[in-house]
Amino acid sequence: AEKDTITVCPAPEDDYSLTFDQLTFEYKNIKSIEFSLDGEILRNSKGWSWSLGANIGFNKSKIGDLGFEPTDFGMLKNVRGYEGAAISDHFGIANLFIAGMAPGIFYGYKTQGIIQPEDIVNGEVSYIAADGTTKTYKSSTANDMTPGSIKCIDMNEDGVVDEKDKDMLGDPNPDFTYGFNTRITWKDISLSATFNGVYGNDILNSNIRYYTPSKQAGNLTREAYQGMWTEANHSNLYPAATTNIKNVVYDRYIEDGSFL
Repeated sequence: AEKDTITVCPAPEDDYSLTFDQLTFEYKNIKSIEFSLDGEILRNSKGWSWSLGANIGFNKSKIGDLGFEPTDFGMLKNVRGYEGAAISDHFGIANLFIAGMAPGIFYGYKTQGIIQPEDIVNGEVSYIAADGTTKTYKSSTANDMTPGSIKCIDMNEDGVVDEKDKDMLGDPNPDFTYGFNTRITWKDISLSATFNGVYGNDILNSNIRYYTPSKQAGNLTREAYQGMWTEANHSNLYPAATTNIKNVVYDRYIEDGSFL
């Protein structure tokens, strides 16, 4: 397998005279292969010609030795890596770079619809745990704890939703990329078309935050406006217009990025 080494060198010392050791890590290209096929269906048959072509490529990569000591990132325990930079003030950190994993894994809070009045028991929010039982949490830094608010999941089941509950939400790296093309010719007139796409990657759709009903919302889609949570409409998809959307990444922002 092909192996590349990326070296991050220290910047010149500034007025604070900060220095740090050179950081070197490996990026291993585990699998990369591409197939292409081109052919002529017709060749000058009564003035007509028609050709077709297609390609598909697979590139599976993972991060090698990062040179860090093992640490925890939310629900990822005893791993070597680092968090990516914040993508904006409204989302914070969205990606992880962990040794042995694909680069840029999406990272944030998992949710379970919208908090309903019956979900609040003695001031605590109830949710369905991984084992199917109902459990509660008493505080959260990732969501309001009122009816009509986004319901986060207490992944480590310690009764509090915080940084320790953040988990992997998706992979921005596609399973494969592909494309095809065709060309039809009749005498001196030709028509051609080219298509390309990716399959199996996730994307973070930041637009979802801004058309999610909340105190921070801007323009809403018709569906979000008509479907938002109210006392008369206990939606489990769109929160209430009176709730606060925290500046974090939710799984509800992650979508399938496949396209053609």
